[in-house]
Amino acid sequence: METIIMQIKQIEHDRVVFASYSENKIIGINFHQGCDQVDWSFKNPCPILSKILEMFLEDENLKTEEDKINKAIELYCNVFIFQDIEKSKVIIPSAQLDLIKKALNYYIEQSEKFNTTPNDIETDEKFDMATLSAMMNYEISISISDADKYWFASKNGIDFPTY
Repeated sequence: METIIMQIKQIEHDRVVFASYSENKIIGINFHQGCDQVDWSFKNPCPILSKILEMFLEDENLKTEEDKINKAIELYCNVFIFQDIEKSKVIIPSAQLDLIKKALNYYIEQSEKFNTTPNDIETDEKFDMATLSAMMNYEISISISDADKYWFASKNGIDFPTY
């Protein structure tokens, strides 16, 4: 049983797909972004991506093999690469930003009062704190996964805030 590897450049998606065939049937795929240069280290099928493709090969709603490959790559990317960060985006309220700013400014004031000859590292840290303090004048958000949000209290000894 001979395995044939076909390299497919998909300019519209800016990617190169490697499809492995055996007995004229596709048995696995892999891909990399960017069409400028073909990276043959991706020629071996990705087991997870190939398993996803297996599901779509039986889908009669997708007419062509290319449609099935594209759908498998789309699903793979959504689950393993992009991971919809927006669902776990939390915007920090302005009242809490004010507290952060107050703490940073207090630290800077005390540092200047008690450390009149800071070394290079302390000077850099003071500059970073002043920059962070100024950033608190803008909308600030964090991204946290559902799992991290679930375990937040046990890791930090305090509940994750609800806004």
